[in-house]
Amino acid sequence: MRKEQYRDILERIMIETHSPSVNISDTGISVNEQFQLPSQLSPEEDHEKNDIDLDLPPLEMEADEEYKPLGDLMGRRIVDLAHLLTEYEKVIKYPTKCTRGRMKFTKEFRSGLVTKLYFYCDNCEKQMIICSESESKSVNNAVAWGSLSTGIGYCQCDKLFGVLNIPFMASKTYSKEVAKVKKGLANDTF
Repeated sequence: MRKEQYRDILERIMIETHSPSVNISDTGISVNEQFQLPSQLSPEEDHEKNDIDLDLPPLEMEADEEYKPLGDLMGRRIVDLAHLLTEYEKVIKYPTKCTRGRMKFTKEFRSGLVTKLYFYCDNCEKQMIICSESESKSVNNAVAWGSLSTGIGYCQCDKLFGVLNIPFMASKTYSKEVAKVKKGLANDTF
């Protein structure tokens, strides 16, 4: 670079940093001895030296009262993970079919411990449903079988699942599942 280019660059730096302590001459560049880099100044000295008063309001932070992921969808669920991930791939791959739309979660439907998640495309208005387990399996039936084999009833199951933060099935659904298990035991076909 030429001397003029250096001079131009340094003048721009002086203007941008408001630093009158740098002197440019034909023999070179000299820095006033009183000049300190801003990082060497204390915050009070830096503020006094620059005379910058921004008059900004104090920083305020807001916190949500209660975190609600996806509306009323709270707590844990029992899922067949392999099945759920296979079904969820359909939702992820959907933008290849409808390039303008986007699948959004709309609601949850529970039948006992089985969960169905509803997704809706905002462009083509197609709805997809993901179930927490395949139709051939029934977690409701397994819980009824387990409660009978361990000697606990609906109230104990409800308390156990409550501690786990898993919404439990209604007593009517539980009674139907227990009746299915007992009928299967009576027929010896279970």
